[in-house]
Amino acid sequence: MILLLLLVAACGGSAPDTAPPTDQTLQREMHAGRLAYELERDEEAVARFRAALARAQERDDLDAIADNGYNLAVAELRANAPERALADARTTRMELERRGAKPFPALQLVEATALYRTGAVAEADWVAQLVQSSGDAEAAARATFLQGLIANDRGDLTGLATAARALDAAETPPFEADAAELAARLALRRGAAALAQQQAARAAELGQTTLDYRGLARALALEGVAAERAGDKVAAADLFLRAGRSAVMQGDQSNGDSLRMQQFAFQAQTIRLYAGPKGEPLHIFHTLDVTVHRPNRLLVIRNGDDGPGKLVYDGRTLVIYMTDGNKFASILVPDNIEGMMKEAMGRLGIDFPLADFLTDEPSKSFLSGVTAGEVVSTMTIDGVACLHMFFSQPPGIELELWVEKNDQSLPRRLIVTYRSLPGEPSFVATMSKWDFSVHPSDADFAFQPPPGAVQVPLKPPASPAPAEKPKAPGVAK
Repeated sequence: MILLLLLVAACGGSAPDTAPPTDQTLQREMHAGRLAYELERDEEAVARFRAALARAQERDDLDAIADNGYNLAVAELRANAPERALADARTTRMELERRGAKPFPALQLVEATALYRTGAVAEADWVAQLVQSSGDAEAAARATFLQGLIANDRGDLTGLATAARALDAAETPPFEADAAELAARLALRRGAAALAQQQAARAAELGQTTLDYRGLARALALEGVAAERAGDKVAAADLFLRAGRSAVMQGDQSNGDSLRMQQFAFQAQTIRLYAGPKGEPLHIFHTLDVTVHRPNRLLVIRNGDDGPGKLVYDGRTLVIYMTDGNKFASILVPDNIEGMMKEAMGRLGIDFPLADFLTDEPSKSFLSGVTAGEVVSTMTIDGVACLHMFFSQPPGIELELWVEKNDQSLPRRLIVTYRSLPGEPSFVATMSKWDFSVHPSDADFAFQPPPGAVQVPLKPPASPAPAEKPKAPGVAK
């Protein structure tokens, strides 16, 4: 084969091409990644840039490693995967430093942004300062905006004002949008709600013009806060709804990223009002200790008026254990929490209180089917300021939700009322003890039958009668 190639190369009268060959595989993956990114196929872009990076590493091409490591991290940020973006940006920077090359400012900016979005604010601020002093005007302007956001989060009025002034002379739409957003945040801090609302509206308009929909959603939410401060609750509710809708359509839960973490636990105190045999209003109380390990582990330990019990899901099997009687039942279910819940609810009518908050996209799940909403007020729950919101979901379902008025936006209270059912049953839940530092093992989600436990068939529920308890709200609203 080698001799044949040499023979073919020797044929022909022209001089051989002395230019180095191009790695066509690398070029194809890079082109495919750029095309997918332009088409907003974010996960496809991530896959293609990762393949291009692997090829660059295979050929030990430092320039290509730097370019594709940067491209990959940018695509991961837009795919709302800041943890992956941070890991890849850091790995790329460390490779450059190890081989004596200076990391370029745009790569450092991606690292700073990923740090900010994963909650490492102090480190994000430090890296942003490096970018500001890099001499790259565009990257420095973006870093200034990031520092403005950090200053606002810290309540640092001086730092926020400094960043706003630095961007005040911006003359291109993307930077004008950043400048308007910081000006809105500064005005809000200074108590000038009307000015804040005006600047936030301008930032939203520019975000739409420049196709920066993440910035658009952020500006709409900011405009909503300003409208609420100005006393216009109707406008505030509309703006919050539009901001949430835009974020959900992007798959962006930036104001509720805590609920999208892989592992967390919380406790819920629940009360359900239902119609008794004679139509009389009755209540049932439960305490739920919930542990989640995405994508396919769930443990719910229940104590309540109808006795203790346990729900255990290991990614393949769902087990319901009833302490009274020492009985358990199990079924095979899909390999993700959302699929498991749909299967269990649809086939068996099993209660999953607060299920919307356990899915991969909590905001999207909660807002599914909602047609109207408004902010009722701001109130305090256990010392934490919370937004009290009201939503309508046809036919005949009303939802009240209290969420923390901060970047975590953790749900603290939920009330669901079924206006179309006899007796207008309702469900009330108070959520507390949120813990995002838990590290449950697979063993925590493996059910071990207690001595003497008896397995029983889990039968589908009969058709509900009018006086029967409603299915737990937050499961199938």
